Amino acid sequence: MDKLIIPIDGRETELELEKINLDKLKLDELNPRIGFFRDNQITDKLSEEQIIFALTNKKPEAFRKLKDSIHNNRGIVNPIWVEKLKGGEYKIIEGNTRAVIYKQLQAEEPYEKNWVKILSYVLPYEVSDEQKNAAKPDEQTQKVLNYLNEENEYLDVMLAHTSNCSRFSRHSVSVITKKPRVIWS
Repeated sequence: MDKLIIPIDGRETELELEKINLDKLKLDELNPRIGFFRDNQITDKLSEEQIIFALTNKKPEAFRKLKDSIHNNRGIVNPIWVEKLKGGEYKIIEGNTRAVIYKQLQAEEPYEKNWVKILSYVLPYEVSDEQKNAAKPDEQTQKVLNYLNEENEYLDVMLAHTSNCSRFSRHSVSVITKKPRVIWS
């Protein structure tokens, strides 16, 4: 599979890019997006159902838009980040909402193979919790990536409906519309 090399604590760290079965993923109950929900519970440990509730109900309209985008694209553009656990399971470090959406789509479309596995960067065992947080894209970077991906979707639709698609490349359309474009391979 593909690999990503990123600096963590000043040294290059190699992340594997894998497609991981959804049934091997564990949601992160310390996910900062559900901090307010978690802080207002009477129990210290959240169940998977509570985590899903918190993720889907914090901003329902944003959740619906992300789900529609993933469904329309038949998958995610940005891989989730996971760490290996003992027993062959993985804890989601970044991408809990996307994983929940995959699980929902898998339940809604049980025969669709796109929803069985999710593209994931796998952190090596030796990465500490502090290093994991440093390796994840910050909120502002993630907003920029999300904006650029929305523009990619717009251009893909535009290209799909252009009768002379062979005359245009994604690059030329990007130049014509003067919109930044991220090319994902």
